[in-house]
Amino acid sequence: ADYRIPQIMQASKIISLKEDFEKEIMEKRIYNVQEDKIVELRCCSIWALELIRRKIKESNPKTPLNSIILDFYLWDTIMKRKDLLKDFPFHRSRSIYY
Repeated sequence: ADYRIPQIMQASKIISLKEDFEKEIMEKRIYNVQEDKIVELRCCSIWALELIRRKIKESNPKTPLNSIILDFYLWDTIMKRKDLLKDFPFHRSRSIYY
């Protein structure tokens, strides 16, 4: 769940952010990767991916799908349709762990 996954989830109304956090992101604040807000955002994104995966598997149990494939799918979708995300900036943090 890198910086783009929470962005597409917010744009798709899968997750929502607290107003003050959203404002900070809009202002392009740079976060420490270990800040609680960033850890929570990344964890929520990972969990949301897992819940989406479970729903897909529930509908079609034979689908060979895991959270990593779903993550890659969302990433590819984002890269093809960045225009849809222009109103939803991504969070910024410096890290070698993405």
